[in-house]
Amino acid sequence: MYAWEGGPARSLGLWGILGRFAQRAATITVPESGRVAVKVTAILAADLADPPAPALPPPPPRAKGSLAGQVINAATDAPVAGVTVSLRSIQDGQIPTVSAETDAQGRFEFRDLEPGAYAASTTHQNIGAGDTGPPFLLGYSVLHVIIGEGQRVNGVNLRSSPQATISGKLVDESGEPVKEARVSIFVCRTSLGQRMVAPVASIVPDDRGLYRAAALPPGDYYIGVERVGPLTPVASASVASITGPFPSAAETGYATVWYPNAADLAGASIVHVGAGATAAGIDLTLRKTKVVRIRGKVADSTGTLPAKPLVMLTPKGLGQPGGGFGVGNLAVAPDGSFEITEVPAGSYWMTALFNQRSTGSGAAAATPGSLTNHWVVQSVDVKDANIDGIKLEMTEGRTVRQATKVEGGSVPQSCAFLVLFPASATATPASHSCSDGNSSYGHVYPLVYTTSGDVRHLPANYYVKSIRYGGRDIPKSGVDLSGAGELEVTLGAAAATVEGVVTDSRGRSVGGAFVVVAPTDGSELRMGNADSLGNYYFANLAPGEYRLFAWESVGWDPVVDSASLAPFAAAAKTVKLGHSARETLPLTAIAAR
Repeated sequence: MYAWEGGPARSLGLWGILGRFAQRAATITVPESGRVAVKVTAILAADLADPPAPALPPPPPRAKGSLAGQVINAATDAPVAGVTVSLRSIQDGQIPTVSAETDAQGRFEFRDLEPGAYAASTTHQNIGAGDTGPPFLLGYSVLHVIIGEGQRVNGVNLRSSPQATISGKLVDESGEPVKEARVSIFVCRTSLGQRMVAPVASIVPDDRGLYRAAALPPGDYYIGVERVGPLTPVASASVASITGPFPSAAETGYATVWYPNAADLAGASIVHVGAGATAAGIDLTLRKTKVVRIRGKVADSTGTLPAKPLVMLTPKGLGQPGGGFGVGNLAVAPDGSFEITEVPAGSYWMTALFNQRSTGSGAAAATPGSLTNHWVVQSVDVKDANIDGIKLEMTEGRTVRQATKVEGGSVPQSCAFLVLFPASATATPASHSCSDGNSSYGHVYPLVYTTSGDVRHLPANYYVKSIRYGGRDIPKSGVDLSGAGELEVTLGAAAATVEGVVTDSRGRSVGGAFVVVAPTDGSELRMGNADSLGNYYFANLAPGEYRLFAWESVGWDPVVDSASLAPFAAAAKTVKLGHSARETLPLTAIAAR
């Protein structure tokens, strides 16, 4: 017989605790009369607490691994000495990045590595770079490597591309060297099937008009030149307001020129330069053309002019509005009125920007005291006449909320699986916040935005099934976020996986091969690198049909879209993935060119 103070909690499990208190039980014999008096001492409630569990021994330390390999010149296949190889964990931010330098045979080794996934990168500094100034980057490559417990990964080849150089001369229509000019080098990009460029170097020619851009990765480039000094009178920023009639006489000035002699990017020619090569004789000539003036007013959302706003006019197609290089000469008066002179005909983005400490309130609220951008962008088409009356109102943008639902599963706590960015530019995505499964995007401006999935933040077996805005599917070309609305994201909980090994034409594994997974329905591409043994792995795929491509090497910062894959269709492998499917598909790498 047992007695407890207040009665034992049901959650303790009655039968589970009887054995603990057997010595406190009273044993009785009930006579035939059926009545007996018994004195029982109650077990106190405090005694019911579970005894402290014995301390578990610490888990045994995981066996550490190692990584060894060689850095090879991508152009000559020769080993490269003196290269700095850096190894960074892509799973655990607490693991410090480590570096090693290659020996005379280009070999490197890392020991005592914690198990996990790493990114290995290479850089090399050439000392004594001549008239280019400080030491410059010779080559750069990145390879993802997985180190298992106690695993020794050997034979990893990192291919480093030697630097390329572009050089030439800049003169005016009289053949004289041009002063106060800047030559900009732009690398080619593709965005939604449209040709885009991004600046990678800017050089001021010397007194002979000569320029030289070194330390360039091999690839395709556009070269543009702009005049940076004023050629016509510009209204003084010290005046109270920029008003009055425009000049009555037509004005001329030096417009931006694209190699070889084009007024805009559409007429420009690509300059290709290989690894370790020099593209010389890339000469440009600045010529005068008719220009106009643009006037308007810039202010913040309260109608006042903040201190030192940045107003820019940039040709469309040069990456982010406000990026690339500016056109014309700007003056801003204290009342916010502005004037841009020296503007040739063309299609432009006009932007205005200033930074302000956030108060923690507003449509796109940020942490109080943090620095927030106030921005505005407007399309401007310039023909042959002056333009007046442009209004630029800078704001923090608005907040777009995201509603997420899952078919066949629960909504994940992590919701950072979507990126929202302007379709007209390779711009910084809208700021993102996520809390308890609730997601929103701040600093969204009245532009066309596209969406891109970031599967790194999706739970296992989940995939993005659909993305809608205002009740409609978002097309590949993007959606205009000028009006009010909410993003509606539907996830599926039966994602597919495809994996395999990439080999060359002789059956040898290709470490670091570049792999592209292309849905046949034209939706978003997935791409990445195989590990050091040629193994690739893509999870979180939507059920459907895919074509897989693999390359031995694609050079620096590859740009891939459906059009660029078309010439390699014969080398692709097709696979159809069902719900929760897991397929193994060996790939043969396309040889490097």
